[in-house]
Amino acid sequence: MLRESTKSRIEHIITNKDNTTQDQLRLLKSMRREVRDEMRAATESAMIDDQDIGAELKAIEEAIESVDPGNGVPDHKSAATL
Repeated sequence: MLRESTKSRIEHIITNKDNTTQDQLRLLKSMRREVRDEMRAATESAMIDDQDIGAELKAIEEAIESVDPGNGVPDHKSAATL
């Protein structure tokens, strides 16, 4: 389940008219890095539910795709991107 804070951060980035497309992409990609770092940590701890983190990562990647289709979403045919 997507945490409300992640959802609201994505909405704020997308709807803030002061953000250019480049600003939006930079902020969303930064969020994606944070979530990936958290996902890496989750693999070492049974206390973290990585399904929730996966939902966050998916929402961020969908937001990146909506801002600039084809930009920034990892190529899943290449080596592991986690």
